[in-house]
Amino acid sequence: MATLRFHEFSGGLQSATTRFLRPANELTRAINVDFNKLGGIRKRLGYSKFSDTVNSGQNITGLHSYYRLNGDSYLLASSQANLYRSTGGVWTAMAGLASGANYEFATFIDEVFVCGYNSSTRAFDTIKNLDATALTTTNNLTSAPNAKIPIVFRQRLYLISLADRRSAFQYSATPTSSGTVITWPTTNIEEVRTDDGDELIGAGEVANRLVLFKQNSMHEWNEASIIQVASVGTPSHRSIVNSGQYLFFFSRSQAIKGFYAYGGGQPKLISGKIQEWCDGIADSGLSSIAGWKQGNDIVWYVGTITIGAETFSNSCIVYHLISNTWRIYQLDDAVLCTAPFISSNTQRPYIGTSDGDVHQMAVPGDTTYGDNGAAIAALFRTTELDLGSQEEVKRLSRSMFFAEEAQGLQVAMRADGGNWKSLGQLTKTVNEFSFLGSKGYYMEFEGKESSVNAPFTFLGFSISAELDSTFK
Repeated sequence: MATLRFHEFSGGLQSATTRFLRPANELTRAINVDFNKLGGIRKRLGYSKFSDTVNSGQNITGLHSYYRLNGDSYLLASSQANLYRSTGGVWTAMAGLASGANYEFATFIDEVFVCGYNSSTRAFDTIKNLDATALTTTNNLTSAPNAKIPIVFRQRLYLISLADRRSAFQYSATPTSSGTVITWPTTNIEEVRTDDGDELIGAGEVANRLVLFKQNSMHEWNEASIIQVASVGTPSHRSIVNSGQYLFFFSRSQAIKGFYAYGGGQPKLISGKIQEWCDGIADSGLSSIAGWKQGNDIVWYVGTITIGAETFSNSCIVYHLISNTWRIYQLDDAVLCTAPFISSNTQRPYIGTSDGDVHQMAVPGDTTYGDNGAAIAALFRTTELDLGSQEEVKRLSRSMFFAEEAQGLQVAMRADGGNWKSLGQLTKTVNEFSFLGSKGYYMEFEGKESSVNAPFTFLGFSISAELDSTFK
């Protein structure tokens, strides 16, 4: 009789290969868990409501953190026809937006520039400026065009995808010596290919380059010329996430749904390990994918994912920068927009939802164990383990499951793809279970736990097995 040990699961989610090629440290399900403790599996933290409700039952159509030189800081949220601000207390409404538009923001010269665009009606809102708490259409906006996206690049403000020239951008003059005034020369307009029938969708900065995205192409601007760098683009500006060294984004170009990293040269497809999950993202939500950086993770809210007969709602696809691994989150809310914000001296990601609330994501050290009070349902499942012999039937006799925090984690197993058999609940750091004669060519093990309790930390398991039949 042999004892086999499985105490390392740092490979994350992988569904691209057959079971014969999938290493034992990779998983076929990794829902609402993380691998931040190397080798182990831990249930993720949750999120909590920030301040009071912004606009009950209505979409949060934009979020932005506004830090001022005098030390003031506001979290801004747009919903219907109002822009709201909060320092952590109640939300204060400022009228003047267009209902139905999504809003993007950029802080420049101690002010916020606000662009709105309704993709359903293809209508632009009048560009706006927020100076402290004064929202106007005039301050530093003389001759400024309406646009989809404002972004700061090399001491100028850029406006991307103009109302009357959707493949063009315009940039401001550098600020005056006072640092408080900018102008908009009409000579500062550049076209990004007008022969491809494609309009500008998004933009980001990386390695001192302004990267411009269409649906099916990427371009760079170096303040002198524009070059096309790839025939890969994005359907969603909000999917573009800057990690410092790279821009990460979602693309569906060239009939491949997936996530890319770009730091110069050519963008690299990084999501091959989970192609099945990328293919399962509902087409109706591709233009609404929203991403954010959370510690060493890039998190993309993608909405509904369908894998065979299974449907995963309010889903996020999560990429760990250090380990190059993947996992899935399921949230209790639909995420429309995100922004980082510092509150109580701690920076957290904030998410705007479809029900009029803004939530703050928990970070290490927080004790938020539910999604705004709702239980988080965690599930992980091992690959099909043949215990070192693919051709022979193995009989299992006993097992030991290990945890740092058990938290009532339920464990189960199945043989040869059959029905799942419950083994029991983890209540201690070391837990022993009998298999009662279970046998098969290969085995799978899974753990489940759903609650608002503190996270479990699963460390692995050992099993005793012997050959039941020999292949000759």
